[in-house]
Amino acid sequence: MQTIEEAPKGHRHGDHHELVAIEIDKKAVELRSGEYEVTQLKERGGVPTDFELDELIHGKLVPRPDKSHIHIKGGEIFVSHPKDAGSS
Repeated sequence: MQTIEEAPKGHRHGDHHELVAIEIDKKAVELRSGEYEVTQLKERGGVPTDFELDELIHGKLVPRPDKSHIHIKGGEIFVSHPKDAGSS
């Protein structure tokens, strides 16, 4: 299991963020609970920067744009895939 110990960016010193587990591409990743930009999650999960990241919510994959933020509480599941190439 990959472990990430640092707290998310943008939080004040002294804020309490517990270590939680999420899943990225069927790999467990531990990180501090809190707000993360999708690019940070991709980096921590070893997802290539040119891939898209979707979150599994209520049985449906929801696209998460790179610049969006996600509040991690623990138990979130993410799946990456190559970005769709436009038709020619």
